[in-house]
Amino acid sequence: MQLTLILTVCLGVILASAPSDGVPAYFTASPMISSRCPMPPGPYPHYMANPADCGSFYMCSWNIAFLMDCPAGLHFNTELQVCDFPINTHCAAAAATKAHVQDTNTTTTAINDATHAPADMITTTAPDYDTTI
Repeated sequence: MQLTLILTVCLGVILASAPSDGVPAYFTASPMISSRCPMPPGPYPHYMANPADCGSFYMCSWNIAFLMDCPAGLHFNTELQVCDFPINTHCAAAAATKAHVQDTNTTTTAINDATHAPADMITTTAPDYDTTI
């Protein structure tokens, strides 16, 4: 409950801050992902795992999915709806991206090469943006 309140307050601060260079302070998901947000919203925030990246998730707000990052080294736990240690998350991003997946801003390709660990490596190209707030 406290984490939900903290995340909601943090999102409010991010949305309220208007960057001076015209770069948005947040990034929204494609309409395909945002369409999975419940409408009308419930009493608690709705979070969805990012199928292309274990270290991020989507937070729904009025039928718009906002991309949120977990702190470094943590993965999104779909059961607890929080960022957690990777051993507790059972992330399915590698399984979900065995085939080539393309979104409006991200291209993800799974690689199975015996010379690398882990067996499923994910290469992601992120859009260029300034994360300074």
